[in-house]
Amino acid sequence: MAIDLIPHALCLPFLNDFSTLLSLEEQPLMTDFQETYTPCPQYLDLIDTIKSFYATHAIQPDKTPIFWLLRDLTGNEQVMMTLMQTLTKSFPGQSLHSLTRLYPYGDVSFQMAWSTAQELLLADNLSEIWLVAVDYISQRKDTAIQQVTGVGLASMILKPSDTGLYQRDFIAEATLDPQQFNPFQSFFERFSQQINLSVDTMFVPVVQEGNANGAFVPWLDAFASLGEHVSPFIKFAQPQYRFGDVGCLSAFCTILLIKQCLEQKKNPCSAIQVGQTKRYQAASLFEWKA
Repeated sequence: MAIDLIPHALCLPFLNDFSTLLSLEEQPLMTDFQETYTPCPQYLDLIDTIKSFYATHAIQPDKTPIFWLLRDLTGNEQVMMTLMQTLTKSFPGQSLHSLTRLYPYGDVSFQMAWSTAQELLLADNLSEIWLVAVDYISQRKDTAIQQVTGVGLASMILKPSDTGLYQRDFIAEATLDPQQFNPFQSFFERFSQQINLSVDTMFVPVVQEGNANGAFVPWLDAFASLGEHVSPFIKFAQPQYRFGDVGCLSAFCTILLIKQCLEQKKNPCSAIQVGQTKRYQAASLFEWKA
């Protein structure tokens, strides 16, 4: 069994369809957008976008399990609690589905959510789980990230299927200083024991400007741990449309690229997705089941 990934809704500056998103060859310019944006206290403006999503698509909160992927709020437990309480109170007379939950971990949100969704869909009688990523839109300019007015949203539906993506392994650790203790070393060593098909693509996070010149990159430093399971022609890939300060929307785009990559391969292979925030490091090993 595997997971069928169905793109659903896309609401981003200059983009409203997934085919254009996946065919981008460079980061679009956002010069038409105001480059200053002050979010409401405790990210509560995200709730308006979430409520609007339920209303626009006529989704019953108590009937549909949704995993909400948010920017990295690690360490802001009060903010996370307030968000969930506000969301729960947003639908008088209705309760949220018991499986609806928040994943406020930025770039690693998607991998965490996918791992849980795959386990539930392949083990239980669930017919589908929705993944929805919501984040402020940001534009990288010179060495700084300038926030721009607005909130971006992207959604997909996951269903159990005989054909589709399968996350063979997923691992994440909270690490404040990867240079002192690099978790990717053990991640990749574990993967090397489970890889059935040669890894020919690795989807990696964007290296922050100002840190690219000889800086320590944890996943690259540990790359050799994958050993002989890596194709000699391995490709390192990144989404060209980058969002947010740590990228829960970028990770959303990445999984679409992984599906496109593995589905189109003539010879079966594996792909690795790497995620990294200020606190969390994560990696997933994906295969395509036909």
